[in-house]
Amino acid sequence: MEKAPPRCLLFLGLFWIFAGLKESFSGLFRIFDSLKIKIRRHSETLSQTKTKMIKYYNTDIVFQEFPDEVTLAINLTLCPNGCPGCHSAFLQQDIGDELTDIRLLTLLDDYREEITCVGLMGGDNDPESVMRLFEIVRLNYGENLRTGWYSGRQELPDCFRPEFLNYVKLGPYVEALGPLNAETTNQRLYRIEESGEMTDITSRFWKK
Repeated sequence: MEKAPPRCLLFLGLFWIFAGLKESFSGLFRIFDSLKIKIRRHSETLSQTKTKMIKYYNTDIVFQEFPDEVTLAINLTLCPNGCPGCHSAFLQQDIGDELTDIRLLTLLDDYREEITCVGLMGGDNDPESVMRLFEIVRLNYGENLRTGWYSGRQELPDCFRPEFLNYVKLGPYVEALGPLNAETTNQRLYRIEESGEMTDITSRFWKK
């Protein structure tokens, strides 16, 4: 009959087995941690991509937003400004359809005989794409269709291209100061001249 191995050898064997298991589990935990970091980074990238997309909720034919113009107003979503008292707070949500170049041109073709201007109402989440869309309008319609942008920012973005625009509205909505038709408003509507100079025409909204 074979002798049983000394007890110390058994303990030593068990020790090495547990040590190996511990190292294996440590390796698995490192893999899981690495995967969690990659998933988090991927989610952050997707979130940033989503907020850098121009989406629109609906369109309207309007007559007051840009004086002397019949405007196809395209109401954009994903607004990042969060102005207290905003009358269209739902436009801050991630809703609507992507406003691609083709979709924009299709909308303009549908209403071309009825409008003199196209207005993008919002888009502060991705001003670069806003400028690109206005460039598309200029390339396809030239000066035959005027363009206007309603921004809730206090200042123009670095990517602003005045050659693509006829009008721009600046300023967040401040409930205590009122909208554009209030003489106390902080918001301003500018007409962009051929020279690129911006003329304040906000007073056109005020009743005399």
